[in-house]
Amino acid sequence: RLWSLFYRGVKDSSFELKSSLRVSGLERYECRIITDLYNLYPYEFENCKSDFEMIAKMRHYGLPTRFIDFTRNPNVALWVACEEFNNKDGMVYLIETSHDVLPFRMAEVLCKFARFDRGFDMVDERALYDYISIPDLKYYMQTMWAFASSMFIEPPRVDKREVNQEAVFLAECNELYHVFWSSEGQKLETLKEDDYMAKSNILLKKLPNNIVDGHLCCGSLKAVNTYQYYNDIRIIISCAGKKQILDELNCRGINKAFMYPTIENSVDVIKDRYRLIDIKNAGEH
Repeated sequence: RLWSLFYRGVKDSSFELKSSLRVSGLERYECRIITDLYNLYPYEFENCKSDFEMIAKMRHYGLPTRFIDFTRNPNVALWVACEEFNNKDGMVYLIETSHDVLPFRMAEVLCKFARFDRGFDMVDERALYDYISIPDLKYYMQTMWAFASSMFIEPPRVDKREVNQEAVFLAECNELYHVFWSSEGQKLETLKEDDYMAKSNILLKKLPNNIVDGHLCCGSLKAVNTYQYYNDIRIIISCAGKKQILDELNCRGINKAFMYPTIENSVDVIKDRYRLIDIKNAGEH
């Protein structure tokens, strides 16, 4: 069996493994912040071929999303962990899984959830069925249970930054609940793998416009720490060692200009290179 390794660097070891969307506390406004940015700058995204490509590009401008940055390159993760000092230790996450990234279809279904403007924990199966097709819902549920050990997705390479960083996204997905009525009133029950076939076949064959005793609702984002990783290793990077690590990575070509390839960053790297030459020459004299 082939195993895949994915890495994430964070500048502060106290940071939890959460998406920027959950850190910002804007989960219930996910659809609206995406729509608002698009409406303000539609020309920036007119060449995007899918919602996934558009949302991936929006991340570049700092928009909170449900996707967490990982990389296939440990040197890239190490550079991110050491990028800032701030008297704090950095950390590198290493996640090992028995499969590679999920198909592009899963990314598109996740983006349908992201564009589903009904808020979280809304009991509205008709709206959910109307916006996300029943085949896509079935696919989502099957994928969640078959690959819940990790939800890695290959992002579109919208520019050189993704290429250099060998970027991979870890997705935070939506919980799906079975809603049913009892003598005590309405109840929510998380759909589980062991009763998936029985319940999904019954629930998803219901006509969307039927009011049924048992139906689905879209829940809030599933915390990554509830996924069952095969291996989840965390390596602390001492603050005192960050400068030396950055110098060594720079010798391998991993620097600010490589990570964030802009003319401005290349200028900074070039200036630093010759400042170091001056310092070395002064020391020799």
